[in-house]
Amino acid sequence: MIYRVDQWVIYRPFSEDQSEFLNRIEYRAVILHVYEKEEYYDYKIYVEGKNKIKKVHQRHLFPDPASTY
Repeated sequence: MIYRVDQWVIYRPFSEDQSEFLNRIEYRAVILHVYEKEEYYDYKIYVEGKNKIKKVHQRHLFPDPASTY
């Protein structure tokens, strides 16, 4: 895994979508847990501004340019 617990990332739920509008949707998130390789999801994240905890795949996460961690 390329991200660590407590690291800030950009979460793009529709990063693979053909629609330019959906592709631009992004949220700042923090990694809460890194799952083992055998599990279906890669990370558990907290989405800032949405107040939600989600399980996500690595392909939906991108480095946060504002993060200094």
